[in-house]
Amino acid sequence: MSGYEHNTLFSLALEAPGFRPTRLAARVVVGADRVESRPRTHMALLVDVPGEPGPYLADVGFGALGALLEAVPLTAGVEFQDAGRRHRLAHLPHRGPLELWVLQAYAEGGWENQYAFTLEPFETPDFDVINWHIATNPRSPFTQRLYVQSVSSERHLLLHGSLLTETPADGSVRKREVTGEAEARRLLDEEFGIAAPEGTVLLG
Repeated sequence: MSGYEHNTLFSLALEAPGFRPTRLAARVVVGADRVESRPRTHMALLVDVPGEPGPYLADVGFGALGALLEAVPLTAGVEFQDAGRRHRLAHLPHRGPLELWVLQAYAEGGWENQYAFTLEPFETPDFDVINWHIATNPRSPFTQRLYVQSVSSERHLLLHGSLLTETPADGSVRKREVTGEAEARRLLDEEFGIAAPEGTVLLG
């Protein structure tokens, strides 16, 4: 399941009890020198909460190590502790007419940009096009090899191709190579809760 599906389902779940989510399109900028060098390929949610002075940023579809585990108020310059992780929102200069927000995560002694966004609403047809691009473009990292992530307060687990990387909450990193199709299927089932369809080649 892609991040678009995660956050689309989450937005529908939020709407049921009366919350008002707005779907935003963000640029994933982890490791980027310039924000403008990355396209808008990620969906995040801005949620109006009754009785609260301002909206919250919520996101269940960003699987990276610096992902949010809890919703945070849309406030610049304030550090948030969410399930043991440290995040903040900041503004970055850019050429557009709307303020550019960036989600930052604290790692290895400094703040690292995760994704950048403006507050312009995006609609389902917009994400249909974005999702098609990510799922079919031969240059997309998601079309070249197996890419699966699991995020929790205890650890971050990434299976990228044949490399399995586990990062517990203490920040240590353990990596190892997956030896074959049988082990890859076992990991998907036991660690990620995914049953790969029969006939699918996982490790090309």
